[in-house]
Amino acid sequence: MQRFDLADFAAKVLTLRSKVFLPIPGVRVVPTAAVAPARKRKKASADSMSSLSVVQRIRMITAEGDWGSAHSRSALTRKLDRLCREIFPACKVQVTSRLSRTVNGADGSRTMRIALDTGGKASALVVTRASKVPFSEEDETVAEVLALVVSAALKDLAAVGEHDAAEALRDRERNLAEAQRLAHLGNWKWTVDDGRVTWSKELYRIYARDPENFEPSLDNYFTCLHPDDRESVRRKIEYALETGEPFDFEERIVRPDGSVRVLHSVGEGLRNAEGEVRSLIGVCHDITPLREAQQAVRASEESYRTIFELASDAIYVHDIETGDVLDANRQACELHGRPLHELKKMGIGRLSPGRAPNDAEHARAYVQAAAAGVPQRFEWLASHVDGHDTWVEVFLNRVRILGEDRVIASVRNMNERKEAEAALRQAYDEMEHRVDERTAELAERTDELEAVF
Repeated sequence: MQRFDLADFAAKVLTLRSKVFLPIPGVRVVPTAAVAPARKRKKASADSMSSLSVVQRIRMITAEGDWGSAHSRSALTRKLDRLCREIFPACKVQVTSRLSRTVNGADGSRTMRIALDTGGKASALVVTRASKVPFSEEDETVAEVLALVVSAALKDLAAVGEHDAAEALRDRERNLAEAQRLAHLGNWKWTVDDGRVTWSKELYRIYARDPENFEPSLDNYFTCLHPDDRESVRRKIEYALETGEPFDFEERIVRPDGSVRVLHSVGEGLRNAEGEVRSLIGVCHDITPLREAQQAVRASEESYRTIFELASDAIYVHDIETGDVLDANRQACELHGRPLHELKKMGIGRLSPGRAPNDAEHARAYVQAAAAGVPQRFEWLASHVDGHDTWVEVFLNRVRILGEDRVIASVRNMNERKEAEAALRQAYDEMEHRVDERTAELAERTDELEAVF
């Protein structure tokens, strides 16, 4: 930022005295060259518009300090307004272009107009006085000094504006590059007439190519494609070039290290003034992590389905809120003698005879307890479509399947165990009965023996 230097300022004031003011019809502006060098300006003349001397008014201008600190044209205008209430009372001071209209002498007003050296668009400092009293030579000198300072401030503003615009552009480019890097997104453009292809930095990273050593021509692009994708991609690009219609496809590329990446490419053709498609633009998104995750999910689901279907136990997947059957394996369908779609429609209450404690109310209580994170283990009667019931042992647990919270039921047929238990109880009962009979028989013999002896 340019800083105000008092010595340099004084030299420029003396130089400025040799310049000629811009002529304005009806406005009295005295050429500084016509002023005698020996003219004394120790005090203001009688027609001066301020009671302050030239030196005092110039000191007020320099006392403002760094005029370049006004970071906008509006801030500079406010600074001028505040200062000019003292050095140009009862006047309007503004910075305007040479071509703008100013108040001349038609209504009796007086105007000073001094060119500003801003190094850019022509502009001037305009001081307008609503009085017929002409400006004094002291007023003209103060205006010249003020114009010099304002010129420097405007140059600073222009430099800052250019710097800010360039910096803003660099910021946008950096932000775009960073956004592309984070999103694994690159863009490209192909101009048909000269065959030029341009890639963004992220696109080079996606292809794992060095911008210094790799020319992104159309032929080189096709060499990067997976051999199985080249022909289909070529047809899509040719069609977009012929019709100008947008394109959207997936492609595989092969990096120099042999690794394969999956890209999602979208773009469109750009037409010239004659309506011909002479260039294509597009965006490539590296979706390899997404496709790998999807493949992992599919593999996991396939493994889950294989284990699910081949399990020796009947397995049910229940909704964590309602207890409804969402899925069941082959063993579960065989247990009830029904296909899966019927099990889903039946509801949890119809999977059992419906007699307490094997009823819907108790079933929902078990599911709710498992949903709360408390594993459940209990015996249950499962109903078959032909009317017979099967004793089963049920294990309920809350699990997460493919991102969803569920209650899974592992059901094991325990009819054989129940039959073995029943047989054991029967054998025990029979043994007790025989022991009782034998005991009674022994007691009777004992009584007989006692009677003999």
